Amino acid sequence: MTRLDIKPLIEFVDTEFRRRFRSVIDQITLPIPRRVDQYTCWPGLKVLHSAVDSGRLELSFKRNPSKIRVGEYIYVNPMGVAPKDVISGPEGVVETIDDKAGTLVIRPGYQQRSRFGQRFRLGDMVVLDQTLPAARMSREMPTMALRLVAGDMGSSPRSTRIRELLEGSAKAGETGFSAPDLSSDPALARLTKTQGIAFSQAITQDLALIQGPPGTGK
Repeated sequence: MTRLDIKPLIEFVDTEFRRRFRSVIDQITLPIPRRVDQYTCWPGLKVLHSAVDSGRLELSFKRNPSKIRVGEYIYVNPMGVAPKDVISGPEGVVETIDDKAGTLVIRPGYQQRSRFGQRFRLGDMVVLDQTLPAARMSREMPTMALRLVAGDMGSSPRSTRIRELLEGSAKAGETGFSAPDLSSDPALARLTKTQGIAFSQAITQDLALIQGPPGTGK
C-alpha cells in the first residue's frame, strides 16, 4: 500500500492559514458595523451577572447577527473599545446560548480568569469578536486530520478507512459504522434535528455533502 504523502497538503493548509490569520487581524481592526458585516462581531450585549470567583459572565441580547456559536473563543470588550484595542481584551469561551431567553454565558479562556475580574459590571454594554484561536484552528484541525489519516498518530478503523479511500485502494460506499446515539454525548445532544441527521450520515457514509448557510453548524 502506497503511503499517503501529506507534506504538500499540509503546506497548502499552512498557506490558507496565513491568509486567514491576516484576514482576522484585518477584520478585528475594522469599525463595529464593518465587523458585523463579516459575521465575526456581536455587539450590544448587556451584562446581567459577573461572577467574581469563576469570572463567568451572563449577558442578555436581542439578536445574534454573527456566526459566533457555543464553544467558540471570543474577545470581550466594552462597546466603546477602539478597533485597535479589540485584540487586547480578555478572551472567553461561549458556554451556553439560550435564544428563547435571550441570554448567554461566557467562561474565561485558559489563564484568562484574572483578566475578567471586576472588569465588567451589571448593566455594562459589551461587544464580542471572534479571536485569533478561531483562525489557528483552521490550520491545527486540518493538519491533525491529515496526520491521523496518514497514520502518524496511530491507527483506528475509521482513519484506516479514510486512508484507503484517499489512496484509492477502496471504493466509496457505506462505511459499516453505526450511527452514534446522539443523546449519549452532551456535545452531540445539543445538535438540532437536521444537524444530527447530517452528522449521522457523515459517519455511516464514506462521502457526504453537507450544505447550509453561515452559522448553521456545518
